[in-house]
Amino acid sequence: FKIKKGESLGIIGISGSGKSSIANLLNRFYEPDKGIIQINGTDINKYDLQKLRSMIGYVFQDHFLFSGSLRDNLTLFNNQITDTDILLIAKKIDCIDLIYSLPGGLNFKVSERGDNLSVGQRNLFCIIRCLLYDHQIIVFDEPSS
Repeated sequence: FKIKKGESLGIIGISGSGKSSIANLLNRFYEPDKGIIQINGTDINKYDLQKLRSMIGYVFQDHFLFSGSLRDNLTLFNNQITDTDILLIAKKIDCIDLIYSLPGGLNFKVSERGDNLSVGQRNLFCIIRCLLYDHQIIVFDEPSS
């Protein structure tokens, strides 16, 4: 299959049908038995592995959040990402009010695994985090994403 820049593709299927395998192949966690995978017309095997993986963002089914501020959970301690950057992305995906509704906003204390947030809130925050890193490709491995 081919996906052009700006297009989206949804892949659905039962467990074990290969959805996660596509994401694993895309990241070169393992090699295909046949065929090639290209990004921007270039075989992914020609990309430096670190460069390739930095091009691809993920929103996983199991939302990874840790005990700490919401800001740190969104930026992953990248000091080059500003509060303005965060709020611009939050506004873009229409969840800036969610951040402002939390006590302390970006300073809100997230509990381990985000247990003090709803599943929907955790999902939105993981989407913001992914968008902050401006990946060329984003894989949403979560039906509600």
